[in-house]
Amino acid sequence: MIDLSRIEDYRENNRIEAKKALGGLPKSIWETYSSFANTLGGIILLGVEEHRDRTLHPVDLPDPEALVEKFRAMLSDRSFVSADILGDGGARTELAEGKRIVVITVPRARRELRPVYIGGDPFTGTYRRSGEGDYRCTKEEVAAMLRDAQGISPDRAAAAVPLSSLSMRCVEDYRLLVADEQMKDLSYPLFLRAAGAAAEFGGELKPTAAGLLMFGRNSDICAQFPHYFLEYRDNCPGEGTRPSSNFCISSDSGLEYGNVFEFFMSVRGKLGADADSELSAALTEALVNCLCNADYHGRKGVIILKNAGGYVFSNPGLFRADISAPEAGGLSDPRNKGLSRMFALAGIGRGSGGGIREIFSLWDRRGWVRPALKESFAPERTMFTLTFTPRRGGRRDKPRAYVHDKALASKIIVYLTDNISADVTTLSSQLGNSLSDIKKCLRALLSLGVVVADGGAYRLKS
Repeated sequence: MIDLSRIEDYRENNRIEAKKALGGLPKSIWETYSSFANTLGGIILLGVEEHRDRTLHPVDLPDPEALVEKFRAMLSDRSFVSADILGDGGARTELAEGKRIVVITVPRARRELRPVYIGGDPFTGTYRRSGEGDYRCTKEEVAAMLRDAQGISPDRAAAAVPLSSLSMRCVEDYRLLVADEQMKDLSYPLFLRAAGAAAEFGGELKPTAAGLLMFGRNSDICAQFPHYFLEYRDNCPGEGTRPSSNFCISSDSGLEYGNVFEFFMSVRGKLGADADSELSAALTEALVNCLCNADYHGRKGVIILKNAGGYVFSNPGLFRADISAPEAGGLSDPRNKGLSRMFALAGIGRGSGGGIREIFSLWDRRGWVRPALKESFAPERTMFTLTFTPRRGGRRDKPRAYVHDKALASKIIVYLTDNISADVTTLSSQLGNSLSDIKKCLRALLSLGVVVADGGAYRLKS
């Protein structure tokens, strides 16, 4: 992740922490270990100090092996720290400018192990990273991680409402979409059970949380999920004689029941209304993915925004699978497996991670800027941005695996280390180089795998 021979080029940020450690293993190292594990991962450097100009410099530890041994011993104590997520080379001694330091590489913990906490209590010992510092997570953040760590899908639990709370009209509209003819012929209660919208709880057939979300009334849904909210906004400005769209529909306004199914059916007709079938299917897939991965206990709700450049699908909760897995065609891990199954029964959504992969593939075929799948914290949210902006260049502009201006490349790396990400215009204004020089250098760094494109911005490859 970093070049130790050029350690002075780096700065502390949300993925790098430096500690002098001449007095032994710092106590604060465990807060940083927890914060990196619960955020995006990172590197802890022991035997490195930060000068007043914020540059990093090694100090030569007298006994780095003893620090590694002590760190490993404490890491194995489950009464002190909840999980050891380091690999074999996760804590090691290295040379930086001829001086001995310790490098601890902390990966992002799998969701089953989060929160990674210290002191025996997740609600007081869980940390996350923000900028250059660690902060103690709120009870709400810890509760969200604990929910995600469970193997049972939260939407398959019982809903605290009777079966009559579900909208029969919505259920019947949904039944028309189901391809299984035998399932269609079932009675109303048995159909709900077969779809996963209802189950036996205490000897009585009651809605599942998925059934309530899919077919319930907004007031009943909000009673169980106080932060439940769905909204679609079309903010496209007018062009020429075409008026501005400024259309909005939400679970609170414009819908009779405000449930997930009614919202989906209303929004699907708006997504890519003028688009071809292939693009319309891709946008529908993004909508289903957003609804099935939302943490309905989380704040701010599901927001679908259409603007002049494309769409932003935003939902509470982090992406539960490896955020790079959908693009690579990895297995999906929907937060709400009950909702995902109900959409699949109606022939809507891929449900296996392949749908998002197909979106990336479609954007590549059409020459658009690649989709951006991002996470943010405090509160946890996932944003999937799809723009119709053409990528610049073509085969003739294929980047060469050679950096002509190494000084500029070094400046870009330092800036991205310090500021996480930046677009071409920002790099040009901050570094004092022309846009064409910045673009040329970025193409080379992309080709070499040093940086990656992230929507319209660039960041260092992890």
